[in-house]
Amino acid sequence: PWYGGRHARLPLDAQWCDAWAQALGEHGAGSGGGGREAAERAAEGHGMRLPRPNPFVPENLAVLPVVSQGKSPQELPSAALPPGVARAFYRQDDRFRQPKAVAAFRIHSPTCAADARSFLRAKLWCSAVVEELNEYAYDAKAAGLSYSLSVTKGGLEVVTWGFSDKLPTLLDVVLQKMRDATTVRPETFAIVRDRYARGLRNTAEKQRPCDFAARRSRELRHSLAFAVEDQLEALEQMSLADLGGESQRLLDECRVELLATGNTEREHVAALASQLSSKLGIVAEPKTLPMRAEATFPPGYTVWRLDGTNVEERSNAVRFEMQFPISLDNSVYTSLFVRVLAPRFFNELRTKQQLGYIVQMSGSEGDGFLTIACTVQTEYPPEFVRGRIDAFFE
Repeated sequence: PWYGGRHARLPLDAQWCDAWAQALGEHGAGSGGGGREAAERAAEGHGMRLPRPNPFVPENLAVLPVVSQGKSPQELPSAALPPGVARAFYRQDDRFRQPKAVAAFRIHSPTCAADARSFLRAKLWCSAVVEELNEYAYDAKAAGLSYSLSVTKGGLEVVTWGFSDKLPTLLDVVLQKMRDATTVRPETFAIVRDRYARGLRNTAEKQRPCDFAARRSRELRHSLAFAVEDQLEALEQMSLADLGGESQRLLDECRVELLATGNTEREHVAALASQLSSKLGIVAEPKTLPMRAEATFPPGYTVWRLDGTNVEERSNAVRFEMQFPISLDNSVYTSLFVRVLAPRFFNELRTKQQLGYIVQMSGSEGDGFLTIACTVQTEYPPEFVRGRIDAFFE
């Protein structure tokens, strides 16, 4: 009817009505019906029930009035922060004006940065918590809310986003599940362990040469990057008992930083910080935090040659990287450099010289440097391709 489509209104089949009335009568509703309660009792007799009320459906869609603010996020004073929360930033949405917000929490925990085994254990624990949260995932998504929990360099990251009215409700569920996950159910552990085993083996043994080169370079340069091979070795020796008490190891002593943007204000951000601190039960901040650092390339031109791990792969890969100090000016210059030269790099080495199917130039920002990377996956000898890359820049 809304779109002018052809339709018809027909009476219900009499046999259906008789069958429904009989079902109600069999479960104590009587021939006269009995309303909603009788229908629900009858449905339960057949193993059916109505879905539970969705706790994440927003009730208040009001957009907060815009307050005067600068372009950068504002920081809450330390006196307004609860124990365990070191810094909190926020910025109100003054452009799109929607009743939505994003709240991201970076939880710095030295435990997961000790070695490859500790890092993998934290990843398995996070995956187990996410697996247990699946019972809320559908309701949250249906109500326009989402969440994520993952391991980052030196800690964990919790992100919630969607309608701001019920963002605290969703955050409460996620944090409670994290704190209660002192143990992991055997079936959940089996699921996440198998998932990681397959993923790590594929990465260690079946990576494309271009991805293998990028990964090994990243593992070499970054202080908190643990080799996939070391993680796989740790996984083979890890059992369900190893995850016992992981929530206390990760959360009892940690340092939290918060960023909230969207339909939010200072009071809301302070409330989110207090909610996280109380739910996680943070005891104290760690005395030292894991150092996020990036190794400096030696002066001049360094060549690192590695044999691939995929025995079925016939191609080679050459990855050419250049480092630049991090600064606003260098960030702009490297972005322009890549934007201008990437198409020419592809046209020269891929289209004209036909050195390989994968030819690309990209830029990235690491823990200590800006990096421009040129990658060519090829069946030609690596030394020849490296010479062609050098010739392009000359």
